[in-house]
Amino acid sequence: MFGQALKRNARRKIRFNSFVERAQQKIRMNPRLSLPQIGTEIDVSESDILIDCGANVGDVSSSFARTGARIYAFEPSPLSFAILKKRFSRTPNVTLFNKGVMDRTCALQLSTPLSHGRFDSIDSTISASFINDSLPPSSTTIVDCVDLSAFIFSLLGRVRLLKLDIEGSEIRNCPGEC
Repeated sequence: MFGQALKRNARRKIRFNSFVERAQQKIRMNPRLSLPQIGTEIDVSESDILIDCGANVGDVSSSFARTGARIYAFEPSPLSFAILKKRFSRTPNVTLFNKGVMDRTCALQLSTPLSHGRFDSIDSTISASFINDSLPPSSTTIVDCVDLSAFIFSLLGRVRLLKLDIEGSEIRNCPGEC
C-alpha cells in the first residue's frame, strides 16, 4: 500500500509540473484534438476557444492546450485548483478560474468526500459535488459559481468545444439562495 502511494505521488510530481506540461505542449502540439473517450476527433484552430468545466487536475485541459487554441478551465475545488495553477503556470493559452459553473452567478457549498483507504485527498476531489446529499462524510467549502452562458457570450471568439463534467450541476438542483 505504501509503495503504491509513493509511486502515485512520484507520477503526480512529474505530471503536475509546469515545465513538464509546457514541454508536453510544445512537443505534442497538434491541431487535431482526439477524444477517444467519446469517439470524436475535431480540427481546432488557434483562434478557437475550448472550455473545460470541471477541470479537476487538468488532464483534459492538457489535451486541449496542445491544440494551440485558447483554453478556459473552471475548477471549484481548492485542492484541484492549486494543482491546476501550478501545472499550467507556464502554459500561456490556458486561463484558469477557481469557480464552479452554473446557469446563474451564485455561491454554493461544495462537498468533497474525505479521503479513505486507497483514495487520498486528490483522488477524492473527483467526486466533489454541489449536491450535498449525494456524498458520504465530507469536507465542505463555499465556492463562487459563474453564469456559464454569460461567460460564453462575453468571449470574443468561437467556442469550438465545451466539456461539462460538473458532478450533477448540469441539472438544476440548487437549494436556497441560487
